Amino acid sequence: MIIDSHVWLSKPEHWGGKGVMDDAMYKAGWAARGLGTKTGLLKGMSAEQMVEIMDEAGVDMAVCHASKVPHLNSEVPPSFVAAAVDKYPDRYIGLGSVDLFGGLSALREMEEIVDMGLVGMKISPATSFDIPLNDPSIMPIYEKAQELGMVIFVHTGWSGYFLLKNQHPILLDDVAVEFPDLKLVVVHAGENYYEEVVMMMLKNPNVYANTGWWGFLQPVETNVRFLKYAKHFMVLDKVLWGTDNYDCREDVPFVKSLPAQAAEHNIAPGLPELTDDDIADYMGNNAARLFGVDTG
Repeated sequence: MIIDSHVWLSKPEHWGGKGVMDDAMYKAGWAARGLGTKTGLLKGMSAEQMVEIMDEAGVDMAVCHASKVPHLNSEVPPSFVAAAVDKYPDRYIGLGSVDLFGGLSALREMEEIVDMGLVGMKISPATSFDIPLNDPSIMPIYEKAQELGMVIFVHTGWSGYFLLKNQHPILLDDVAVEFPDLKLVVVHAGENYYEEVVMMMLKNPNVYANTGWWGFLQPVETNVRFLKYAKHFMVLDKVLWGTDNYDCREDVPFVKSLPAQAAEHNIAPGLPELTDDDIADYMGNNAARLFGVDTG
């Protein structure tokens, strides 16, 4: 089974005005190239369109993210995601989102998200609200998520002109320790901080990591080394493949080729070799276990 742990279904109006998240990528020349690799992110992507793309790529299911950032006039509503899950229950797993500055209203919305049949939330404290991932003001969000049995995906790594120190995945160690029954997914695996993320997964049973756009953005050496490093520390079973709407028709064959590329180019020879079984776990079996998907 192949499960993409990071996709967006949306309409153009969901994204509001000009975002700031990828300003730095524009200036460096990356976004001009990168947006062309994303399947209809800012232009919108319907549930039907994504299913067609998934079918072409051989992807069985996808985890649909939501977003709510009122001060940027941007929201991919949980109800929009829930409608896709309702229509394609065997293809989509849904995440909601709330305004992290919403106070008690946000906590009530979290209950509604669960009632919609969504399994968790996607939040971006640093890159949408310019606060650290472990800011005291959002600890009630994490606490409520633990109470509700949610899986929380947290954007990490780097983005835009926000302070890198607020986006560092190591800040989630505080959250993992404070809420040991809360399943936390470090989105983008912390990008260049992936080694710290591996050590967090080793230390904290409740910490997972997913990729997302790695097939385009990260060189093959980084893709291989991350997976090998996770295998060495015996946490590869908590690493989830994701595209972030990078075209899965290109990413699936790329990821499947990593064991052969690692051998051909002698990448990270001091770390364990990658096998096809490792890739099968990374591309779907691990996510199936996390979300309780029946693979029989």
